Amino acid sequence: MMTYTAEVLAPLFVAAAFMVFYWLIDRRDERELRKRLALYEQRVNAEYREAALEECARMFGGGR
Repeated sequence: MMTYTAEVLAPLFVAAAFMVFYWLIDRRDERELRKRLALYEQRVNAEYREAALEECARMFGGGR
């Protein structure tokens, strides 16, 4: 069995730790992005719905 010295293992453990931290940060960023996109989509949908209701009311003579 081959034994590895600390000179070999230490950089590997440091690299693995950085990869885990990067992965965790990336996941958090993706969750925040999905949340912001969902809020934006809700706002845009509400604006389009309001505009469509106003247009229908204008076309068919109703008032809002």
